[in-house]
Amino acid sequence: MQRKMTSKRGIIPIIAVLLMAALSIAASGVYYAEMTKVVSNPTPQDVVVTDILLSKHYGYAYFSLCMVSNVQSDLAFQISIIGEDGVVAWKMCDVLLPAMGEIVATESGSCGSEFFVGKTYVIKIEGDIDMAYTVECTGVEVSSGKVFLLAINGITGNFTEGMPSSIVPVHIQSDTNLNAIVDDTLWFAGSTKSKSDSLIDLSNKRGDDVNSTSYSWQSGVPVSFNLTYDSSQNLLYYTVGNETITTTPDACSTDLFIKGMVTGNGPMSIAVDDLMFNGEALDGEINTTNYDVLWLKGADMSGDFTLTGSVTLAWDGPNGNWGMFLDVIGGTVVEGDEYVVDTSINPLQSMQGILDTADHLGCPVTLITTMAQWESVLANPPLGAIIVNPFGGAVPAPAWAVQDEASAEAYIRLLSEMVSTYSWTWLHLGGYPFSSVTNGTATVDIGNDGAEWFFDVSRIKAHGRGIESLDENLLTEDDGVSLNHFLSVTGNDALPSNLWFDYGIILPASDPLETKFTFYINPSGVSQTGAMSFYLGAGYYVHWGAPIYTQGHSESSRLSDYESASYALMVALYTMMR
Repeated sequence: MQRKMTSKRGIIPIIAVLLMAALSIAASGVYYAEMTKVVSNPTPQDVVVTDILLSKHYGYAYFSLCMVSNVQSDLAFQISIIGEDGVVAWKMCDVLLPAMGEIVATESGSCGSEFFVGKTYVIKIEGDIDMAYTVECTGVEVSSGKVFLLAINGITGNFTEGMPSSIVPVHIQSDTNLNAIVDDTLWFAGSTKSKSDSLIDLSNKRGDDVNSTSYSWQSGVPVSFNLTYDSSQNLLYYTVGNETITTTPDACSTDLFIKGMVTGNGPMSIAVDDLMFNGEALDGEINTTNYDVLWLKGADMSGDFTLTGSVTLAWDGPNGNWGMFLDVIGGTVVEGDEYVVDTSINPLQSMQGILDTADHLGCPVTLITTMAQWESVLANPPLGAIIVNPFGGAVPAPAWAVQDEASAEAYIRLLSEMVSTYSWTWLHLGGYPFSSVTNGTATVDIGNDGAEWFFDVSRIKAHGRGIESLDENLLTEDDGVSLNHFLSVTGNDALPSNLWFDYGIILPASDPLETKFTFYINPSGVSQTGAMSFYLGAGYYVHWGAPIYTQGHSESSRLSDYESASYALMVALYTMMR
C-alpha cells in the first residue's frame, strides 16, 4: 500500500506563517494554490528533508535536495520547482529514495527562459511522498525584466515563419484584439461547464452545434484532450477524457487559437497546459480566472494535424458556479499588405540572436508579432521591460502614428515617455534611430528629427554608413565590473578592442544627454560613439550602432547580425545590472 508522508525536521516545511509571508511575494493565484494544496492535508512524518539549495548565476542554475528515509520500503516520487508565476521551472521525474536510506537529488545546467526570474520558489514533491517547501534562490540574476522583441509581421516580412521554432505561442488578452486578428472563424471545439450544459461540442463557423456529448467534469481534475484533423476524409476528431465526437469542418483553416473564458460568479479558473502540436512540445499555456487566448502562431494546418494537452476546470462549492468555457478555434487571420523598409541589418538574424542569448541567460522573452499586441503593451506598459527593435531606424507604429509628421512626432515622444516613466530599456540595433515610423502599409520618413524628439534635444545625429573604427572604452577594467567580465561569466566571447561601426551616434555639443556607459568611442576625441547607454528618466536608451568588422575591412573579420544582436542584448543587460 502506498504511504503518504511529509517531513518532520530539517528544512522547515510550509506552515501557516510561511503561507502568510508567501502571499506577499506570490505573483499569481496558481503559486498560492500549489502551496495550499499540500499544507491543507498534513500526513504522517517518516521522511526527513535535511537540505535544499537553489542557486542561479548568470543563467546557470543548480538545485539539490537531501532526503533521509525511515521507511522499510523504497519510495518513488517527482520533484517540481515552481516559480513565483506558478509555472514549473524544472521537474525531476522518477526520483527513488531507498528503504531506510538517503539520497541527494540534483539538477543543474543552463536554465533557459523557462526558469522564471524570481527569488522564492515552491519545491513540490509528489508520489509516494507528498511535501512542499519554499526556498530562497541565491546567486546573480541577469534581469528581473522581461524582454519584448518587436517581430511584427508585415513590417519587413513575416519573420516568425522563418524562426527555427515553427510555432510561436502568442497571448491575446481581449475579444477586441482577437476579433482584430481573426478574419474568418471556421470551427469551434469546445469544452464547457455552463449553466445549461456540461459537455464537449463541435460547432461550425456560425456557432451552431454540429456534434456534442455530455461530459462529467470534476473540479480541479486535469483531463487530457486530443484534437485531430484527417485531411483525407476532411474529418475533425475531438476527444476529451474518454469521450470523442467528430465533424466535417466547413473549410480549411490556417490558424489555431485556444480560448479560456470565465463568465460566472465565484472562484473559478481554467488551466490548459502540456500542449503538443504534431509532436512538438509548446511553451505556451493558459491559466486564467477571466480571459486568455493562446494563438499558436505558425502551427501548420495545411494537412493532417494533432493538438494534445490537458485542461483543468476548477470551481468552488459542490455544484459549482456556472460559466466556464474553453474553445479551440480554427480560423484565418487578417492579411495586411507588407511595407518593406531599408533596415541596414538583417532583422531575422538579429531576432534569433536576441532569442538565443535571452534563453541562454534565463531572460523571459515575449515576441510581439502583431500591431494589436504592441498597442496592448503601450496601453498597459509593464515595468522594467527591455524593448528590442530589430528593424534598424524604422520603428513599428500603430495606424494613428503614420498619418503625417505631427502624428509620428507624437508617437516617438510617447515612446520616450514610456521609457522614462516605466523604467523601460530601449535597445536600438542599427540604422538612424527613430528615422521613420511604419505600420507595414504606410510610413513616415523623419530623418534625424526622430532622435531629437525622442531625447528632447535640439540637435543630435546618427552618422550612417561611415564604417568608423571606434576603440573600446569600458571593456577591460580590473575592478570586476567591466563589460568583458560580464561577458565571460555568461559564457560569451570577449569583445575586441575596436570595432568598425556602421552607425555611430554624435552627441550635441550643447544640451548634452546624460550618459551611463560609453562602450566604444572615437579615439581622436570626437564625440562619436558606436555603443553607448543613456539615462532617460527612470529608464535607458541603449545605442548599438551595427558593427560590421572586428578589424579593418576584412571579410574574415565580419561580424554577423546574429552575433551583433547577441552582444547588443548583453550591453543592455549590463546597463541595467550596473
